[in-house]
Amino acid sequence: MSLNLNDLEAMLRGLMHGEFSSLSISFNDQHACNYMTAQEWSETGLDAESYRRTGWVSYDERDKALQDNSVWEAHWYPHAPTGFHVLRASSLTALCAALTDISRKQKVGIPTSE
Repeated sequence: MSLNLNDLEAMLRGLMHGEFSSLSISFNDQHACNYMTAQEWSETGLDAESYRRTGWVSYDERDKALQDNSVWEAHWYPHAPTGFHVLRASSLTALCAALTDISRKQKVGIPTSE
């Protein structure tokens, strides 16, 4: 997958549907600020069970992210400052590929599992 910045912006905006929607992309945001690795956070961090189970592009991506201590996360409120989605991956490339898929499905009206 290769996106130029204009395509990336258009894809990310495709996830937003309301005047007050918002989106953040972070790297190692939850665990690093707590002086923990991704693996440690998944075992003992705040809401560790939910962190391990939900929001990952795939289980393979989760395992790679925890092993490599590399967690990219998109967190967005598509309609307003309530009701959000979270998606995580081991790399920015994998995260953007999954977000592109969600954005495309939304444009043609295909329901997503989020």
